[in-house]
Amino acid sequence: MRKISIMSHPPFEFRIKWQRFERQVRRVFAFRRKNFAKDSLRYRILQSCTAELLSNSDGMAILKNIVHHLVPEMGDWCLVNLATANGGLSRHSEARSMSLKKSLALDEIRLRFPPNPMAKGGLAEVIRTGKSQLVSVMPDDFFASNSTNSDYRTLWASLGIVSYIGVPIILRGQVYGAIAIDSLTPARHYDHSDQLFLEEIASLMGLALERVKLLREANEANQQKDQFLAMLSHELRTPISAVLGWSQLLLQKPRNPKLDEFKALEVIERSARQQKALVDDILDLSLVTLGRLRLVTSQVDLNQIIQTTLDSAIIQAEDKQIGIVFQRDLDQASIIGDASRLRQVLSNVVNNAIKFTPAGGRINIDLMRSIDEYSIRITDSGIGIDPQFLPVIFDRFRQVNDSISRSYGGMGLGLALVDHIVRLHGGKVWAESKGEGAGTSVVIVLKHLPCPHSTADGLTFEHLNSSL
Repeated sequence: MRKISIMSHPPFEFRIKWQRFERQVRRVFAFRRKNFAKDSLRYRILQSCTAELLSNSDGMAILKNIVHHLVPEMGDWCLVNLATANGGLSRHSEARSMSLKKSLALDEIRLRFPPNPMAKGGLAEVIRTGKSQLVSVMPDDFFASNSTNSDYRTLWASLGIVSYIGVPIILRGQVYGAIAIDSLTPARHYDHSDQLFLEEIASLMGLALERVKLLREANEANQQKDQFLAMLSHELRTPISAVLGWSQLLLQKPRNPKLDEFKALEVIERSARQQKALVDDILDLSLVTLGRLRLVTSQVDLNQIIQTTLDSAIIQAEDKQIGIVFQRDLDQASIIGDASRLRQVLSNVVNNAIKFTPAGGRINIDLMRSIDEYSIRITDSGIGIDPQFLPVIFDRFRQVNDSISRSYGGMGLGLALVDHIVRLHGGKVWAESKGEGAGTSVVIVLKHLPCPHSTADGLTFEHLNSSL
């Protein structure tokens, strides 16, 4: 079987997902081959469908091609319907092997009578219930009973359906659609073994839908990566341009007597620090992606972590006349964690609050304790966030609003690192906002107990003794 690649340079995590997907397809085929090896027809159909799944890059086209592998070998009419987001039905693909008269009758049913998602019998009921249907001997009114229209009943009766199987297409426990096969040949009646075989075909269709999902995720990740690279080039160029510009002024001969050398060196230092922070974030993100971000743990006091962070941010806040109030109600708030990484978390959140809070604004930091955890709430009076974006602001390379990003700068890395570091500590973080102009609160929750020896989204980490 020929292998295909989903893209020329897919992100690391999607390459892993894709390899896992291909292994799953091969395992399914190897298992099914044992079951159907004695039936040469079914084995041949299964082999063709599996080859289609591994060689075709278009997941939705796979569904269309599979139905043609089933007709006329297994039936005279095969149909795939998919469930729509609003609870309706969408006819996706079909294959027919019937007389012109019957085909025209079927076309007339399609034209005059749209699919009813609440119909009894047929694919509508299979999708609603998620259960297979087997009708070995078709009653006269099996489909016709869904309407009192005489033309509808007459048209269905004219098809002469002898036997029918309907099977749901399920992916990760959710019904995405269904496949049906009908026999119009009097000598061909389906039995339980035919139902089992069609269920295996439906499982391959579920894998085809999995491929569609993986490709969509990979393409979205590639788009985010391209946007990130564009922002990265801009963010790197800005401090470099400042360093080059002021360096050239300092090296210029004869020296400009009006040049403020101290100011020039100050700008160069600030630009270099900005670029170093950017590179550090990128390196940390690469460690997160590879699962190599390690925590050097010891007993730390959250009061001290917060105060140290504020001492570093006070100059930036004073430049914008932003008041920062730390409500220190706990004498001690000790946890087992990585002091450096926790300072990084708080610095990213506080710096974001300062960045997006207008001059004269206010930032409140509250440290509270519950039965088994501490919560740090950083609330600003800034520009706020549209609530629909709250679930994604901690995603990598995610910028909530492009125009805001251009105005304030940044690449969407800081909050992604915050999320991963907090989860590596066994905690959780989320954002709250009532909307634009209403300010934002970021809540960080950390447990009293030591960090759990677990993973965050498959990203492994190590706890190293602070003495090492």
